[in-house]
Amino acid sequence: MSVADIATSIGTVLTGIGLCYTGFQLRLSWKTGRNTFLLQLYQMMDQHNELHARLIGVGWPGGRKGPKTHEEWIQVGRALGLFEYISILVKDGFLDLNTVDRLYAYRLFHIVNNEVIRAQHFSESDGWGGVVELWSELDSKPTFRSLAVKFGVDHAPPSI
Repeated sequence: MSVADIATSIGTVLTGIGLCYTGFQLRLSWKTGRNTFLLQLYQMMDQHNELHARLIGVGWPGGRKGPKTHEEWIQVGRALGLFEYISILVKDGFLDLNTVDRLYAYRLFHIVNNEVIRAQHFSESDGWGGVVELWSELDSKPTFRSLAVKFGVDHAPPSI
């Protein structure tokens, strides 16, 4: 074996090690970016805790079954808007539907199963097509389905 062959072999091994290290770094960067994104999405969802609390137990002022004031409807619209963005992220492949089911299905479930919100926003096509698409896709996922069973409600998404 010549010196050139040995140098070529060493170079090939070092190149392989370099490529493996680069692949590891790229994967680590991808995971870091994804987790940063998920944390930011969580923080955006966290801004809707008051609405979620009303939907799951705190209730509405005066014993009402849903939003009535302009401010309350703005809260609902902002939450639905966030789910519109999530629908786009799922459709574009930036967010996995199973992840959305695990992390946010419970919030969407309670929004779409509130009779006042459903009557206002989902009785006819009113521009929440992304939310309806997401609802339709989540309707067969484990978390969303288990909520339907737990609460004994099964409102099918409207046709879009």
